[in-house]
Amino acid sequence: QSPSEIPYYHTRSLQAPMMETPYSAQKRPDSHQCCSVLSCLTFPPLGLLALYHSTNVNKSWGEGRYGDCVEHSRQANNFSCWGATIGIGIILYLWVKKTGFSFDFDLWD
Repeated sequence: QSPSEIPYYHTRSLQAPMMETPYSAQKRPDSHQCCSVLSCLTFPPLGLLALYHSTNVNKSWGEGRYGDCVEHSRQANNFSCWGATIGIGIILYLWVKKTGFSFDFDLWD
C-alpha cells in the first residue's frame, strides 16, 4: 500500500509519544506538595528538601522559567518518595524492635 492508502488510525500509532522535557514544557507539572508534606512528617531531612522544591515549582512557572519548573517537580518527587520510604522503614524498624516481634510461630509445631 502506498502511504496515502494507509488508514488514519494506522498512521497515529507510528508516531512516538512526546515526553515532557524542560525545553518542551507545555503545562505546569505537578508540584507534589501533598507527598512533600507527608514526607516531612515521616523523614524531615528529605521532606524539607521536597517541600522546598515543590514550592519552587509554582514560583518558577510564574516567572516563566519552564525548565527550572520541570526540574523542581522531578526533584520534589524524588525527595518525597525517598523521604517517605526511609521514614516508613525507620518507623517499622522501631516498631519491630519495641514490640519484640518475632517470626517464631507455634502453629506448626
